[in-house]
Amino acid sequence: MTNLKSDPRYTITREFCGHEKPLYIVRFCDEWLSKHTTKSAAIMRATGEAAQRRGCLVVEAIPVDL
Repeated sequence: MTNLKSDPRYTITREFCGHEKPLYIVRFCDEWLSKHTTKSAAIMRATGEAAQRRGCLVVEAIPVDL
């Protein structure tokens, strides 16, 4: 299990969840947030979620048809 240093309420665990291989599961206060194939993606998601909860501005890419 991995905790974010800035907020230990976030956990990242590797679990079997209906897929062939275990995935990295991100939780906040034991509530499921997301699942990822790589640990780095799970850490990025948890870090982004933590920043958003603190009120940071969220920037999203918007696809454009050319």
